[in-house]
Amino acid sequence: MPVRIRAGSWNVDTLTGKRYELVETLHKRKVDILCVQETRWKGRGAVKIMDYKLWFSGSRVARNGVGIFIGPPYNENVVDVSRRCDRIMSVRLVIQEVTYTIISAYAPHAGLGAAEKTLLGIVRRGCEDVPFGPSITYWGGSKWSYRNECRGVPGCPWGLWKTNAQLATFHSGGNSTQIDYLLLRKGDLRTCGDCKALTDLTCSSQHRLLVMDLVLRRRVTKSVRPVQPKILWKKLNGEKAETFKTLVVERLEAEVEMVSQDEADQMWTFLASTIREAAKEALGVAVGTSRGHRSDRESWWLSDEVQS
Repeated sequence: MPVRIRAGSWNVDTLTGKRYELVETLHKRKVDILCVQETRWKGRGAVKIMDYKLWFSGSRVARNGVGIFIGPPYNENVVDVSRRCDRIMSVRLVIQEVTYTIISAYAPHAGLGAAEKTLLGIVRRGCEDVPFGPSITYWGGSKWSYRNECRGVPGCPWGLWKTNAQLATFHSGGNSTQIDYLLLRKGDLRTCGDCKALTDLTCSSQHRLLVMDLVLRRRVTKSVRPVQPKILWKKLNGEKAETFKTLVVERLEAEVEMVSQDEADQMWTFLASTIREAAKEALGVAVGTSRGHRSDRESWWLSDEVQS
């Protein structure tokens, strides 16, 4: 069964004094996973806020800081947390036996060079060891140096048409721009149903809540039937036929006393096993179907001479 998830990203300016207000908003908007930036919390840890759980990563002072909220029942399925620094962290959780990675990243402008202002620069420099899951990776990014004028063109890479208000994630002094992002791996774009900024929520911040609706389906892997090695009986001629005959005779002569004393069923099993092992050694084997071995198709050995 497909699972519907709403993931989001929000620069909250600070979490101090507004954590419960934020969780109530997540309930109202049915957000399951939220990456938050600029929490301004010190240290690293995890805390339960109502029925959500927050993993956070901060510094020694009350600046920057990132975190990831996960709601029920998914907050019980977290298997790994990686806190790289106060600007980037990741959480891995399991949904329907598939492991997903959520990354919360914050790229502030102040005090950083041009290369560090981009979200990709932050990842390359500070998060090379973050484990990426086998499927979807969400990135919550804030204050990226890219600017979008929000003219009503497809604002998402999935070709979703949005209004200017739904594209703009930051508002200040009567100006609007797009500086908060949710990134999805290219191979998983089919899981995205919608992505937009919610216009009626501020949480005492100039940034708006950016959400992405996803439909996660359990990936079905094709079962591969084990292929038994097949003896190349087609090579039973000439010198190889003589080698095969010699091997069979030698092995039977070595065990002739034991064979003569066994019952019929045991004798047949022994003889068949001896012949097969001698044939493998003298003629060789092929692993796979005849289509994969056009030069050594096993069915070719069934000639008139062999049948007779």
